[in-house]
Amino acid sequence: MAAQTAEASPWDVDAQAARASCAGFDTSDTLTVTQLTQTSARVSSSSQGSTFWLTDSAGTVIALQTGAGTQATLSWDARAAPAYLVGHSGCTSSGETGLESLPTPSWAQRLSDVQNAWDSRSSTSATGLAPTLTVNYAAKRFSVQASTELGSASTGSVIGEQLVPLVYVRDGVGNVLYVKEYSAADGSGSQPTSPTFDFLPNATLLKACALVGNGNQCEELDLTPSTISELLSESTIVNRANAASYVTSSFSSGLGTLTLTPGPQCSADASYTLFSDTGVLAYSSPLALAVDFSTTTVTVYACCAPLTSTARRGCSAGLSQLSLNVQSLLNAEALALSSLAAAADEAAEAAALAGGSLLCDSTHVVGDVYVRPSSGAECTCQCVQYHSEALANCTLAAPSCIGGTAPPAPPRPPTDSSIGTGGALAITFSALLAVGAIGMVGRQRWIEGARAKAYNVQLGHGSA
Repeated sequence: MAAQTAEASPWDVDAQAARASCAGFDTSDTLTVTQLTQTSARVSSSSQGSTFWLTDSAGTVIALQTGAGTQATLSWDARAAPAYLVGHSGCTSSGETGLESLPTPSWAQRLSDVQNAWDSRSSTSATGLAPTLTVNYAAKRFSVQASTELGSASTGSVIGEQLVPLVYVRDGVGNVLYVKEYSAADGSGSQPTSPTFDFLPNATLLKACALVGNGNQCEELDLTPSTISELLSESTIVNRANAASYVTSSFSSGLGTLTLTPGPQCSADASYTLFSDTGVLAYSSPLALAVDFSTTTVTVYACCAPLTSTARRGCSAGLSQLSLNVQSLLNAEALALSSLAAAADEAAEAAALAGGSLLCDSTHVVGDVYVRPSSGAECTCQCVQYHSEALANCTLAAPSCIGGTAPPAPPRPPTDSSIGTGGALAITFSALLAVGAIGMVGRQRWIEGARAKAYNVQLGHGSA
């Protein structure tokens, strides 16, 4: 490994001093690294060492411990997330040679390697091999018991092959908390229960899986009920009448999801926790609740401060208990959507009026002047115009009128024999005007369609 770390580290000075005190370093399999937990590993040497440290595959020092011995247990920050671990052992006296281990895959890397090697394993029909996961929520620890099985003709697998090469545990955000590998020598049956391991206090899910052939068999535990129960028992609950001061509500487009975020009394602290009496929990993120028009009220709890750091956690300030009237919120939202739809309708009507192309209401005759009740605007019922051969006769032509009562039929077009040069020019000009007028009708149809869509949106929201 390179002497210089890939990234600056708090242990760089000590690691460089340990290196400088040795005549050199040998890579040897007599120095081993064994991962113990998600964030710790034991470095063991066949000879005495004075300083032990770990680097990742890039050479960054992630942990260091001074003191003579043949082994040391080193811990690193979870954010380091090394893919490979390299152990180092400094020499005990000047002029000796220090040791470096071969790169050892971390649990996360080993899981990835074994899981991605499905093509090298046969498929199997074996079932019932999901690990058993036991959780002590109060202590925030878990243990695992694996079940293994050797391949056989009855399970359609290679005879004697270990069907469960690896068992692992992840939390809800993907942290690998445990990995254990098995071989044919472990045989079939229940394996010894693992030691207990820590999980993070904010974990809401644990999932234990066995790689079986080229698939996974898993057991999953939802920790949310235990989390909510602990927060309620370890906090001082304060009933708040002014719910809007502590949470702000919004709805999805179909009114099926009520989303709550911190209100004015709660948003000052980024570390907040929201949960409901229906068992939905959110850490420092919006709380989304499924609702409908049959939902009357919902009780929500808001911790507007960090949770305590003790083993059993509670709200470090008062835990606010809030009662939300879902019907009132839904009605207010529906009214707001209705207002938006009405505003869209008025905007469409104003645009049509400005363009001089308002359509006729069904009770008016083309050419009538009337006042539209929805806007108070004075409108003239309009329609497409059509010109005769001499361009002297301008009449309103049905059925191109939309919504209005059709006027008298226009005069019949002239025959070919009666059209002279001037008549032909008139017909040509007449056609151009007709094309423009048809465009106006198309625009009118679009406006009415837009208004209909606005009302449809309003009704759709109201019936969700």
